[in-house]
Amino acid sequence: MVGIGGMGLLFTKYFKEKAKELFLYDVNLVKAKSIAEQLNLYYFESLEQAINNSDLIFLAIPIEEIKKILDLLHSMNKGRDMIVCEISSTKRGIYEKLRLLAGEGLTTLCLHPLFGPGGERLKRKKMVYIPVKDDNKEKTLVREIFQDFDIIPLSYGEHERLMAYILCLTHIINLAFIKSLPKEEIKRLFSLAGSTFFFQMILAGSVLNDDQKLLSSIHMENLYSSEVLDSLIEELKKLKVLIDKKDKENYEAIIKELRGKISDFSLTEELYKKMYLILEKLF
Repeated sequence: MVGIGGMGLLFTKYFKEKAKELFLYDVNLVKAKSIAEQLNLYYFESLEQAINNSDLIFLAIPIEEIKKILDLLHSMNKGRDMIVCEISSTKRGIYEKLRLLAGEGLTTLCLHPLFGPGGERLKRKKMVYIPVKDDNKEKTLVREIFQDFDIIPLSYGEHERLMAYILCLTHIINLAFIKSLPKEEIKRLFSLAGSTFFFQMILAGSVLNDDQKLLSSIHMENLYSSEVLDSLIEELKKLKVLIDKKDKENYEAIIKELRGKISDFSLTEELYKKMYLILEKLF
């Protein structure tokens, strides 16, 4: 296990129950030693030591650091039969390096867990699998290693396009939401909040709980983030024009249209009820 931050620690606990042997490595050796002692595991003191003595390398580290280690693996590769697994949220610059390593004989697993460090207690976790070279071999390995997960196959392009909506769009909306609030009024706004504002604050807070370097990498490395953001800005401009004109007829027509857009999923009423069920549990 390379990296024992939030996600690294979550997967360390998972592998501790599954693997015959598990070793830890982190650039923070004090942290690596401490966690290894807590979990009764061993740790490596150098990355080279970890690479040279492992059959599977699991990279749970920042996106830029993953790229550096993949380059290091490329320079160190001596035809060893090794599995390299990474779990970044965006694959640009990483996928290409994985394909290079796969072409040199390494088995590379390109994954994206659809949960964060706080998802440890989720009953059933979802994870995207992206084939790199040998789809059948890689998919079989993924399902063997992660038997407790729902595995969702996607191509590289599909993953980047869909994550632009699922991650980039939702993150940026929440960043803009908080940025728009007057700082001196946030406490008062929160005290007066109804359910919609309350949940929006929870979502925004959960986004801001992520590391700023992780967020900037997700938003700036994704191939489609700028395109999705342009679409959002365009739609906001259209709504503003209608509000400025006090054009209730067309404004209400848009709301009706949007309600129909998600009606196939029976989302509106169901999610409204779920929102209040969550509130009841919180208070």
